[in-house]
Amino acid sequence: MYLKKLRNNRIALVESRYVRKGAAGNTHGYSAAVTLCRLSAGATSLPSDTAKKMTEDQLRYLEENLFKPNVRLEAEARAAAEARSTDPGWRLEEAARLV
Repeated sequence: MYLKKLRNNRIALVESRYVRKGAAGNTHGYSAAVTLCRLSAGATSLPSDTAKKMTEDQLRYLEENLFKPNVRLEAEARAAAEARSTDPGWRLEEAARLV
């Protein structure tokens, strides 16, 4: 299972599944990539209808590799915005940077 980056700030959860020899009229076995769901790259939760279709392992993988990092990044961005709004010298620093 892995996360694949797509266009337009989207991510797909992809799982590899093995197709046995003769299972689909094939003469050899092979692995096939199956897209389980597509989400926004900044998603912090899973829609309930999608969550019902997924296993516990898939939900745990999404939680650890997509949702927790996104929640952490949002919290850091909020903290940085709060620190900037309370700092009176940010306008001077920004003006010095632009000059």
